[in-house]
Amino acid sequence: LTSPREGNKRALWLQLLNRWLQYSLTRRCCKLNPDQYNGACLLGLRGTVIKSHGAANQRAFAVAIEQAVQAVQRQVPQRIAARLESVYPAGFEPLDDGKGVNLRAHR
Repeated sequence: LTSPREGNKRALWLQLLNRWLQYSLTRRCCKLNPDQYNGACLLGLRGTVIKSHGAANQRAFAVAIEQAVQAVQRQVPQRIAARLESVYPAGFEPLDDGKGVNLRAHR
């Protein structure tokens, strides 16, 4: 910046940009409905388990059930297990000490 006037112009420009971004994000976020994204598949289990959020209404719960149906149809647990078997050596059993450290890998 070479003068206070340029600083004022820049500050005004940043204020206008800030207001426009707030307006745009608020408008866009208001259109998002968290109920349509309810249901997350839990990994590390041998079967399909879907976690739904606690404040789920009927529509959100139905979406979570649909997630479970799709996970079963797409064989998500089996595909994850097959991929892990292709990455880890045969007979590998991870052992976690609760701190995220695999004890068998460090022996």
